Amino acid sequence: MKAPHEVFEAHNFDSEDVKSFVKFAREKKEIVRQAAAKLEELPILQGHDDSLLTNKRKTQHFYSDFINRCRAKEIEDSITDHTSETYRARFHSNNGSFAGAWLFNVPTDKHSTLSSRDFRIALKLRLGVDFHNLLTTCCCAQRELIHNNPATHLFSCNEFKPFHLWRHNSIQDDIMQMAQHGGVRAIDAGLSRLTEEDGRKGDILFPGFGRNGTDLVVDICIANACAKSYVRTACDIEGHAMSQLENRKIEKYQHAYQNVGVDFLPLALEIHGVTSETFKKFIRRLATEISDANDIPYCIALSYWQRRMSTTLQRMNATILRSTQVKISRRLGMMREVDLDPNDHTFNDRHTSLHDMTA
Repeated sequence: MKAPHEVFEAHNFDSEDVKSFVKFAREKKEIVRQAAAKLEELPILQGHDDSLLTNKRKTQHFYSDFINRCRAKEIEDSITDHTSETYRARFHSNNGSFAGAWLFNVPTDKHSTLSSRDFRIALKLRLGVDFHNLLTTCCCAQRELIHNNPATHLFSCNEFKPFHLWRHNSIQDDIMQMAQHGGVRAIDAGLSRLTEEDGRKGDILFPGFGRNGTDLVVDICIANACAKSYVRTACDIEGHAMSQLENRKIEKYQHAYQNVGVDFLPLALEIHGVTSETFKKFIRRLATEISDANDIPYCIALSYWQRRMSTTLQRMNATILRSTQVKISRRLGMMREVDLDPNDHTFNDRHTSLHDMTA
């Protein structure tokens, strides 16, 4: 199996079938070896192979991991070398199981369903496909150019903060519902009375849910990795935008809540779906409570709520995008409705209608 090529060719096999089998195995093992070499992990592969006489468990998974990670690295290197900062920031912001959970949802109720229009908008945002029918200029004071990629400006412009708040509140509602299903007390009103800082308050209070049995306040924050203030670093560092926002929340709230004996957590994510470890850990804890309270498997509870929140995020992204176009049109006196539903168009640059394609 490990002999040099000339030795293999000169070897006298018992049959052609045996020779074909060994040749096939050698070719596949060479693919694994090359993948390990590209990852600079040949010693790890060799160490595993040396232990095969005593431990043969999960070898297929071990080899597959090299191949899959090598392929992922090739894609990442290609994106790093040949794409724009915005493209790379969006690529990083799409990473993780939460970011793609909405794609695996079964549309059985209103919480797990996206309309065809919203699904297409969410998909185009995920893939970075151009929106050819966006209004070209924003209605903000700077009259920023929008181009064909709405994530660059429309999801970070202060002109549309009320729309961004809709998305925030929808995620907050899902967390409240999750707590209710788990029998966990959750309060989202009157929190400004907890601290001495006027106007400073988190989003949800969980009595007794913090460290050492203290009360816990969480604050939800949603960042845009493609925004001008983040993109130059977010294109190289996954989660940079949400980490910066998370740190600002900690600076704003943590000390004030500590002074009154209340624990604090920022729950950060980005508009394309990548989620902070703190957020994921918190969701897993609520899923455990739901599992125990309703006698259902933990994995089912976690999967459902992960997909539900991911779907909520994408539905609200689509709602925000459609709403920005209506506001811009009215503010700039454009007497026309803006149709973001790409039902009549494919996603290519020629913008060919589906009618022409099917005719």
